[in-house]
Amino acid sequence: MAIDPEGAQVGRWKTHVEAAKVRTIGIGGDSLISPRGDRQLTVGPRRVVPLCVLAEQYPQMVQMLKTIQRRIDNSQSRNVIPCSFYAASGQQNPGMDPSLRGLWDRGPVSEFLLFQDRRTWSSAWSLEQYERRGLVFRSSLTPTDIRVASGQFSLGNPEAARLGMAIFARHMGMDESDFAEAVEDEIKKKLLTEAVLFLGDTDGEALSHMVDRWFRQSSIPADGVSLDVKMSLTAPVIGVGAPAKAYLPRAFSLLQARCIVPESYEVSVAVGAVVGMVDITMTGKVRRSDTGNYYLHTVAGKECFGTLEQALEQGRRLLENIARERMQRNHVREPLIDLVVEEKRVKTAYGDGIHLETELRLRATGRPNVWKRG
Repeated sequence: MAIDPEGAQVGRWKTHVEAAKVRTIGIGGDSLISPRGDRQLTVGPRRVVPLCVLAEQYPQMVQMLKTIQRRIDNSQSRNVIPCSFYAASGQQNPGMDPSLRGLWDRGPVSEFLLFQDRRTWSSAWSLEQYERRGLVFRSSLTPTDIRVASGQFSLGNPEAARLGMAIFARHMGMDESDFAEAVEDEIKKKLLTEAVLFLGDTDGEALSHMVDRWFRQSSIPADGVSLDVKMSLTAPVIGVGAPAKAYLPRAFSLLQARCIVPESYEVSVAVGAVVGMVDITMTGKVRRSDTGNYYLHTVAGKECFGTLEQALEQGRRLLENIARERMQRNHVREPLIDLVVEEKRVKTAYGDGIHLETELRLRATGRPNVWKRG
């Protein structure tokens, strides 16, 4: 295996830490499918929970999808993701939009339906911001849902997957078979483009612009002369992970490459989970205002307290709760949590100490329980 002194590449970014020469892109079974212009779509790099998975926990999503299906033709924006749902990921936050605090009681809300009602427009605009802050998480149509809807894979609530695909295809002005093919083509195109960029070194960028020709079905001109672009990979491709068999052989056939899918391809990636650790770090800061109050700043937002002790206690509790919730989502049941509190003060000319800020640094580590998911 080659070693890259500039480090592995993740998307467009180099890590600049010497490591194995690898290139990582955000595309897989849980990648977000979103519209991009007229009858065009993109897959990834954002990860979401597949509709079929969340609908198994919240069956009421099926009825909401049926409502969206009845209203989808009245949508004014082609760039809206019609199947996006948001669900609470942790404790309620005082700074959250009041109309969304019921998320913890009612279950997921539909972004599309919120935008359909003028009274909830502002709430809909806030959802993405809350997602970035870790207060909510998103569920939407994914390649996994496409496979479940077409009967290629069994997972969760298949009716939610079928409704989601039907709604999205109708929103894009496509029939369902063409839509499913468009999703697969986008995945294949991304895989091929990244392979060319990775293997082409300095010529990778130029070669990647030719990928479109492999997908374009142009008719032969009247004089019988056309340009046939071909490129071959000189080594076989080994596929691991659950989506490998579904996408890799078809994608790399366009590079005349043999694709090897091992017998245990679906669980091959789980070896890393067995021997690996989940590591989460978070910080919070407490600062004193001119009025004498203390403000706690965390990923959940800003809160005001009358004393430093109250702010620090809430900071500890909030960071621990968020860390434990995230670890549970990674199947870590009993994480080790280490919290460091560092106070920063400055001395005045009179020898008094003035509080500048107090920083809370939390680190949670643990091994995922891959043998039994509870």
